[in-house]
Amino acid sequence: MKRYKVIAIPFAGGNKQSYRSFQKVTSNEIDWVTLELPGRGLRYKEKLLTSFDDMVLDLLKQVRSVISDNNSTYVMYGHSMGSLLGYEIVKKLTEQNLKLPVAMVFSGRAGPSIGPDEFLSELSGPDFWQKINDKGGLPIEVLKSEELMEFYYPIIKADFKAIEGYRYSKPDKPLTIPIHIYMGKKELGEGKTKMDEVNAWQLETKFPLNIQCMDGDHFFIYDYEAAVTRKIIHILKTSSRTLLFK
Repeated sequence: MKRYKVIAIPFAGGNKQSYRSFQKVTSNEIDWVTLELPGRGLRYKEKLLTSFDDMVLDLLKQVRSVISDNNSTYVMYGHSMGSLLGYEIVKKLTEQNLKLPVAMVFSGRAGPSIGPDEFLSELSGPDFWQKINDKGGLPIEVLKSEELMEFYYPIIKADFKAIEGYRYSKPDKPLTIPIHIYMGKKELGEGKTKMDEVNAWQLETKFPLNIQCMDGDHFFIYDYEAAVTRKIIHILKTSSRTLLFK
């Protein structure tokens, strides 16, 4: 049984293979576990979920299974939609007094208290894809392929409907877990995600928020697979050592 684990949750439209390149550069001592929602990947025969709460409950079952041995130290990682899902899962784990991650590492997402500025799931066809493209909401490889766009269309629509239906509920007190946020520099600015919206993650933790910006757009993580993976593993190991000496 490996001592360290990364529990990873994909972005809208993502599946179990979304972080395959990250997993490949992960050291042998780390167990990288990517979760998967219904309607995609190995679960393609299952009905897509359009309720954010249902997504959280589905993934929570998977997390409980991954941490059931109670011996491994882990971090929760998510990108974009995965960040929001990861945050809500950790809240559930806290409520149920289950083993918590030593840290949360999220990328490509403003704080959970920041709601959507528009409802993309209500759009269709070219208008929908244009808005997705404007926001950098999918890897460019998908947006360049009509076949892939057709395949991902119902998945992305369902995911955005779930995200747009999310209702933030402020916890009674901030989580006692550090939060590390990574953002692409090109996804920040006027008409995009603002830094004060990213800083809103500070509301969710009693620890000082750690924010780092890297060159690139919303999917900057794919330009820096090795670097992002090293950062996540460094956080995992240093956070676990900090807990030992508390």
